[in-house]
Amino acid sequence: MAHATDPIIIDGELMLVLSNLVATGMEQVVCLIAKFLHSFIMHTSLLEAHEVDNFVLRNGSTLYPWYA
Repeated sequence: MAHATDPIIIDGELMLVLSNLVATGMEQVVCLIAKFLHSFIMHTSLLEAHEVDNFVLRNGSTLYPWYA
């Protein structure tokens, strides 16, 4: 059985850069990244809920600062 590819693809290096920028704690930068991720997730109408869940689970280390 072939594995389906994940429909949400953000380059791993971009996620690393976003994570590093979030770690700076600069409020304006963190807000821009939060807006980007929110827009990316909320305005992709062709995605199923489980696909968004998979994205969040895979990128939890980048998203973590908002839950800490």
